[in-house]
Amino acid sequence: MTSEAAHNNSNGLTCLFRPWVDLVSAYATIGDVVTHLNKTREGALTSFQDIFKKAEGLLQEIGSSHDTIPVSRVCKRQTQRANLPFQTAEKYYRRSVCVPFLDHVLTELQTRFGNDTIPVGFKIKNLLSSADGDVAAVLEAAKVYEADIETLSLVKAEAERWYSTTMKFESIGDALAHAQTRMYPNPAKLLRVLITLPVSNAEAERSFLTLKRLKTYLRNTMGQDHLNGLALLGVHNEINIEIDSVINVFAQKNRRLMFV
Repeated sequence: MTSEAAHNNSNGLTCLFRPWVDLVSAYATIGDVVTHLNKTREGALTSFQDIFKKAEGLLQEIGSSHDTIPVSRVCKRQTQRANLPFQTAEKYYRRSVCVPFLDHVLTELQTRFGNDTIPVGFKIKNLLSSADGDVAAVLEAAKVYEADIETLSLVKAEAERWYSTTMKFESIGDALAHAQTRMYPNPAKLLRVLITLPVSNAEAERSFLTLKRLKTYLRNTMGQDHLNGLALLGVHNEINIEIDSVINVFAQKNRRLMFV
């Protein structure tokens, strides 16, 4: 995998973790990334050559005394790093770094974004299909959200009418708009569930990650108001802070503060 392809893949995965990205589009993009990484993994013998040549070029640019990337000393009993048979440095790094890294990324993507991780979402996704949609899958998804719909019999009747009168939709938004304007109340409710299912829980954990950086040993005695203010700035870093206003707030307090 070239560095340009890796950069494009990382940008594609980064765009998935946005509030406005729906689950279907995210999983479609992840599927494309997995397909590309699988091809790279299968052709690692040739794809890694370009990466290694660029690395050697960078080695020459920084003025290194080595002609190629050096390999760590190999002994018979190696416990701290890979001890693989190799003839060249390229083969060593391909076997010990490139291939294991690709396998790890593919395994993590399959574990986190496999088809079995959100079975309900994929069943509701059948509403995006054309006339050959699966009514039974929609009913199984409706059972999970039975408290939000009217009755399962109405869901079945509306789903059958849905597949007989509608065509395939490109996005959840198009299907939801069609359901709302063509009087499909129960499919509309299921589509709202699908469009609000999160791709990742990364944003919900931002506050906890920020707290680890703020509540350090040196700041262990700070008050709750101070901690809340720092956490607000850490999570919502797009807030513009006027320095003069902050200074005025501190200046109005009865404290001996030295402003230089």
